[in-house]
Amino acid sequence: MASAVGSRFVPHESRDPLSTTTFGEGEQIEATLDLGTEQILVGCGDSGTHDGGVGMLQALGIIFLDAANKELS
Repeated sequence: MASAVGSRFVPHESRDPLSTTTFGEGEQIEATLDLGTEQILVGCGDSGTHDGGVGMLQALGIIFLDAANKELS
């Protein structure tokens, strides 16, 4: 995960784990699946995010809704 969404890619003055996401990890997984990969192991070190993997799942097409059925960004 660190190679896709690690904090090392964000300048020190812009690091804010409350506004960064794991979307890039989802894009990386999707590209791997497109190549025919059947198993993927994701390590979660140094992600630099706190979205619990929501961004990763959104990149893979999962939609998250709030209590009013509005899509979460």
